[in-house]
Amino acid sequence: MSRRTLILVGGLGLLAALAFLPAAFSAMHADDWVLRRTVSSFDSIAWAFTRNDLGQANDAGHFYRPAWVLYNVGIYEAFGFNPAAYHAFSLVLYAVTTVGIWALIRKLLGPVPAVIGAVGFALYPRHGESVSWISGNTDLLATALLLPALLVLLTRWPAWARLSLAFGLGAIAALGKESSYALPALAAVVVWAYMDDPALAGFRRFFAGAREASIAALVTLAAVVPVFFARQAVIGTAGSYETTPEGAGRILTALASQLVAATTPPQLEVLRHPWLAIVPVLVVVVIVWQLVSLAKRDEYKRLRVAIAGFAWFFLSLVPAARLAVDLNTTNGERFLYLGSVGLAIALAALVGPELLAWRRPAAAVAVLAGLALSLWSASNWIPAGDLAQRLVDETAEAGEDVGQVVLLSVPENLRTAHVHLGFSLRFAVEDEHRPDLHVTVCAPMQARSLDDGVVVFTQTPDAFVGVSGPQAQFDFPVRRAPDERPACSFARPDGAASGDGIEHEVVVRPVPLVPEWALVYFDGRKLVPCCGAASESELGGGTAPRIQT
Repeated sequence: MSRRTLILVGGLGLLAALAFLPAAFSAMHADDWVLRRTVSSFDSIAWAFTRNDLGQANDAGHFYRPAWVLYNVGIYEAFGFNPAAYHAFSLVLYAVTTVGIWALIRKLLGPVPAVIGAVGFALYPRHGESVSWISGNTDLLATALLLPALLVLLTRWPAWARLSLAFGLGAIAALGKESSYALPALAAVVVWAYMDDPALAGFRRFFAGAREASIAALVTLAAVVPVFFARQAVIGTAGSYETTPEGAGRILTALASQLVAATTPPQLEVLRHPWLAIVPVLVVVVIVWQLVSLAKRDEYKRLRVAIAGFAWFFLSLVPAARLAVDLNTTNGERFLYLGSVGLAIALAALVGPELLAWRRPAAAVAVLAGLALSLWSASNWIPAGDLAQRLVDETAEAGEDVGQVVLLSVPENLRTAHVHLGFSLRFAVEDEHRPDLHVTVCAPMQARSLDDGVVVFTQTPDAFVGVSGPQAQFDFPVRRAPDERPACSFARPDGAASGDGIEHEVVVRPVPLVPEWALVYFDGRKLVPCCGAASESELGGGTAPRIQT
């Protein structure tokens, strides 16, 4: 590798790390407290392979990710659960993946498109959840492990060496996250794109490399299948989020959200402002226009690689077919991380040297915009982490003299960053303050800024009604009722429409677990006591009243 190439590779890695550098200064968020429990319970390498990602044994369900667990255990053993260390390793993984994408596209299209694709990947603002969140490193690790398995398939090494390495690396990637189960399809797509033969024409050229692609797919499938059956044996299921809805309608809804998210930056709240849907429409129009232009100019090689890139994107979504991206909070954009490699490949093919020569100012603007949006997304995780820790301390303080704290509302997100889920807050209070304190979380909220007094709860005979301003609103599923929560149910007021999943009112019905308990709620900045002293008798036992809006 020449000195110039080394400088280029180093520059791409530094650009990737710079784009999300603010995240290095953030703390813990949501599932990070769960991960801390997992790594602190680590016993042996065999332990990691015989439990789910939460450290639970005996057909406990959830996910099977032993390579990911061992990766996080390694950081924990070296640095303790130091957020700065975890964030630093995430930035390194992101930089390494960016360089890997440069190497992959260089094999497919050459040096200039490789830089275009790698820069596009590095500055893609939808990577915030994966790069900025400690627990989001599942996608970073799996993709970083998957790329070498594909790169070896494009080398000139002997076939036995290429296929053996692809098999071994593919198995390791599959042990990182279930998104890697798409590896056989991705291997076929990449090898097919690489094996273009200009000496052929028509359908013969289109099917050039089909044999090699099939062999690559079969070898990597042989690597993934044993991991899948091991997963079944250890966790007792194929693995998923237990409350995720099923059915064709859910798959279509999830796909629509993924497509909109992939073609818009996280700062655009498309559900809140439907007119912003013009952005993804325009992006699709530009893509189709450029594909047609490539076909008209007989740029078959670039057209072939662009098709392969978009095929990669859609195939990578299959393992997450039912998992939608929340277009209000960006929750779930991590499911796009592996697919964004395909988008980078397609970008490299669509934006050729001729466009750069005529559109250099536009390219510069695009680079600066991508950098600014990524920095903005990453910076949100700093105040969100501070808020998450403050809520842990305030919850423990509220429960100082009682046995249970009920939080009528709690922020799950601050803008594009996670704060707390119900169980993560409970784990944090148990681990850092009082193991015997019952923590019950009711209505989730989305905070857009931190302001005192924008949320207020009042008590009715057998429920609590919360009202909020635009700075912090209650978060509901868009197309269904909230999941049942035995300890504390929440619902929309009677007659309220489902809307965009964001509501200004909520009805909450907590269930006391002990004689003495405290009621608090998030007022837009902090936890405050609710409605005077509360006891079990004050909630009554009758039918809930109709709440008029």
